Amino acid sequence: MRIALVMPFAAGILRFRGPLLRMLVERGHALTVLSPDPGDAIRNGLADLGIVWREITLARGGLSPRADLAAIRAMTAILREMKPDLSIGFNPKGVLHGTIAAAEAGVPRRYAMVTGLGFAFTEGGGLTARLARWASLRLARRALPQLDGLAFQNPDDRETLRAAGVLPATLRTEIVPGTGVDCERFAPEPLPPRPAFLMASRLLETKGVREYFKAARRLHEIHPDIPCRLAGWIDPGVAAMTQGDFDRLLAEGHVEMLGRLDDVRPAIAAASVCVLPSHREGLPLFLLESMAMGRAIIGTDAPGCREIVDPGATGLLVPPRDAKALAEAMVELAGDPDRIAAMGEAGRRRAVERFESREVCRRFLGFMGLDAP
Repeated sequence: MRIALVMPFAAGILRFRGPLLRMLVERGHALTVLSPDPGDAIRNGLADLGIVWREITLARGGLSPRADLAAIRAMTAILREMKPDLSIGFNPKGVLHGTIAAAEAGVPRRYAMVTGLGFAFTEGGGLTARLARWASLRLARRALPQLDGLAFQNPDDRETLRAAGVLPATLRTEIVPGTGVDCERFAPEPLPPRPAFLMASRLLETKGVREYFKAARRLHEIHPDIPCRLAGWIDPGVAAMTQGDFDRLLAEGHVEMLGRLDDVRPAIAAASVCVLPSHREGLPLFLLESMAMGRAIIGTDAPGCREIVDPGATGLLVPPRDAKALAEAMVELAGDPDRIAAMGEAGRRRAVERFESREVCRRFLGFMGLDAP
């Protein structure tokens, strides 16, 4: 089949969707990825897989109706030219704008995966979030009835759209844990000789970056020698931290900045506990990767995170936006290396049993009727 994949998050094409792309290629499908420019490395990686890349100007964030309409028109033109048999949209705008474009282009079969509802549906976002939510729901009423099937990464997102009255009762839906984690590539590594913490994410307010800095400050009052590291980058958008705010936090000296990493595995290997205090997720790959490598994890009792952590067994859950609770969880594990090791072993088993990428991708392909080898 000729398959078009709309992926507004260009930087995550191979890291987040690589297992799915490879499986589709293995089964003989001809793939075209529509995304903003992802850079030479990702473009070359797609070409190595035999995947065609087409550029679109669809920004993941932003509230410009004029820009979004222009992007829909441009995607529609590309899809009419391509004549794909099936389209798949990812991320909020890939689901909404990509589906509208596919329908207008006459693509016979249209699927999508909700990879998180994003800033618009995160509590506490203020007026900007409310405007984004209104715009998203308006587009959803137009886009979702055009789909043949919609996959979610967690049940909270499905219920949120259902409660908002935009999820058609007749639309086929399924819960699929993203595209899983490659448990061979993310193999277990020996724990470092002393506890160490790692957070990896884009530097967004909604990822809980501020809470991590506050928790690190509290941890260092008790365990000043335990490193707290952060891997990530400022991702422009409505929820992004400013460089000035981030520099002021970093100047406190409690968190070591690793920057943007092409390969997160060495950073995970150097940590014993991996932390993501996010306010809302689809299904955070960083926590899956950390579990696969045998690390204890700390997440928030929020959509997406709570689906991964088995509290007390593979890690700990804390309330979102609660730096005090996060600090207490970090202090608790820092003082118990044996528990860290036991949680890491349990997490590895959970990753293999529930989140291994090939099995997860097979489920998604089966949902779209592409499960035949």
